[in-house]
Amino acid sequence: MAPQRPRRTGNQDHDGPGSSRPARTSPELLPTGGQGLPSGPGSLPALQRLAGNAAVTRAVQRSRADDQAATPLQRMPRRGTVTAPRTAAEPGTQRATREDQEDQIEQIAFLPAMWVPAEEFDADGRLVAPPTVAYAREQRGYRTDALRVGNPLPPRASTRLREGSVRTSWVVEYQTSFFVYRVQLINDRHGTSATLIDPTQPFTITQMIPKGSGGRSMGRTYRFGDFWGYNPGYAGVASADLAEQRGLDDANRVDRPTPDLVALPTDRRQPFVFYTRRITDSNFTHSDGSAHESRRFMSARRFDEQARDTPDRTFRQQVRVSNPPLVDRGTGGRSPMAAMGGVAAHALMPTTGHGGTRGRLASHEWCHLVGDGDGGPNWFDNLVVGTNAVNTEQLAMETALRDYVRSFSGLGCAIRLNVQALLERTEATAEFVPDNERDGYGRYNKADWISYAIDIIEAPGRRATEDDVRDARVLYPAVHRQIMDANRGVITESEFTSLHNEVRAKLRAAHDELSPPSPDVEHSPGSPMQYEYV
Repeated sequence: MAPQRPRRTGNQDHDGPGSSRPARTSPELLPTGGQGLPSGPGSLPALQRLAGNAAVTRAVQRSRADDQAATPLQRMPRRGTVTAPRTAAEPGTQRATREDQEDQIEQIAFLPAMWVPAEEFDADGRLVAPPTVAYAREQRGYRTDALRVGNPLPPRASTRLREGSVRTSWVVEYQTSFFVYRVQLINDRHGTSATLIDPTQPFTITQMIPKGSGGRSMGRTYRFGDFWGYNPGYAGVASADLAEQRGLDDANRVDRPTPDLVALPTDRRQPFVFYTRRITDSNFTHSDGSAHESRRFMSARRFDEQARDTPDRTFRQQVRVSNPPLVDRGTGGRSPMAAMGGVAAHALMPTTGHGGTRGRLASHEWCHLVGDGDGGPNWFDNLVVGTNAVNTEQLAMETALRDYVRSFSGLGCAIRLNVQALLERTEATAEFVPDNERDGYGRYNKADWISYAIDIIEAPGRRATEDDVRDARVLYPAVHRQIMDANRGVITESEFTSLHNEVRAKLRAAHDELSPPSPDVEHSPGSPMQYEYV
């Protein structure tokens, strides 16, 4: 793990009188009982944006715990005495009264969350006991909240005044930190309820989908073809075996530079040289449209020397364990720009940067030190301005480590991230943008260098504080450390793939050392431990 600076006592570790972090809604101020959740099917994401995922979970729990005999969630309409019309029902439906139809639509809308068993993993990252059912009410052993994904459209109501129908199948997705569960909400096949939904009975889980990126760059790399070659100045041994381990395609290997290719910057610590065609990608340009291909390199030792000497206003640090959030950034309304005074990152870099358009990335982005997908907070002290290329470089490591969170959890371990940034002034300032000086103009939010360090610690527990994470017992130090130029230019898919697989291989080695597999035991199918690289 990277060396620690003296701990700061200001707003970095907690909210103080001058904090610019978003105000948190107190759990005591949230509605309770039958009013624990707002009264509309589209209200859950709004409550998540207002109060955060933890507060939403508490509100859901309170709503479940109270007597809900009079609420739509717990209501089980009895079949009436009115004879349903004899018109043919649509496929996947059966005839019912209009009242029953409306009751079913309402019940489905008011099932925003489910209970599933605690997600415990074995050493291969496989769920120990995959569940087959979920519950709308808390049951023994079912203590993990699964929140509905997005705002699925409810069943379409009949347009005829006196006729109706109810669905005989309706599958909705619910998500936890690690899985998306597809749940069949029609669970009363015996007609106890006229709506075919009985909230007191289990709901069948039809499919479980692990969350994960699969190591994709999501279209953020150079778009016109890229190549790679061995670095003749590399201090180690750059072999074909290493290239294969990094997932580099031998068909794209360059034995000697050619006039139609541009060699990107490298140094003696890099085993490969990456190339682009002599075609400018508008994603990686300066404000004048010229190609942005530069990249600097710094040793970890030199970074630590500068970090020790830098003043507080030009330094930012986050130390956290990777803990994937319950819902994605879009669903949770976690906007980095909103957290930074509503100002886009590129707006603070008008001299060298540019904004984004359809098919073109903005030159600069608000970069999370600890990524949103690792549970990093959407607060100013976890956000810095960096180029889109450095954000993509970090993404290569983040997508590698997130596949291993479950595997290390099965060993009682956690992946710890220690991310530090050396800051410099932005080219422009804007009112209401917070920074370390707390003056509201955001002068020191631009990263110059970023250190991204990964190690393995003893799992500190769900209620661990930042101090607990910092002080946790280290089980495998220095899995990987990357010193990144936050002003860097173009990044290719080959570089992304190489870095991604380098981190995966190191995490696999750490896992094997902490839990050597038995010779006669194979890794579980689909486990991240089964594959060396993506």
